[in-house]
Amino acid sequence: MRVEDLPAPIPVAARCRRRGIIYTADLITVRLPGVLPLSTRLAQGDVEEAGWRAVGACIARFHLAGFCHADLNAHNLQLDDNNSVYLLDWDRGQRRLPGRWRESNVSRLQRSLHKISDNGMGRYDPDGWAALIEAYKENLAG
Repeated sequence: MRVEDLPAPIPVAARCRRRGIIYTADLITVRLPGVLPLSTRLAQGDVEEAGWRAVGACIARFHLAGFCHADLNAHNLQLDDNNSVYLLDWDRGQRRLPGRWRESNVSRLQRSLHKISDNGMGRYDPDGWAALIEAYKENLAG
């Protein structure tokens, strides 16, 4: 991801321990100063259209490079005050050929946003989601 200049934290150390069919994975990365999870920004009511568009563009960049995030949710998307977006938690991510996984990956994020809204930890913003999807499609098309 770093070689392709994708906005993911730089890993410092990693460990994976397997016990039968169960595993635990630990990853230590360089700290990203001044970022907050999208979920926190939503709880604060602090995501404007530019932030939504930045999230959509970020996801498209990863998808164009073939990276599928196994747990794409509002907690793993981090934004700073300038709407720079970083995608965390790649322990189960995979590199794939283009396919329908992209659509289901984005749908996973939408389910996460609905869950946050249903739990009262933020508000699902249909206009924000529309801006995210528009930017995603624009950036995916190149």
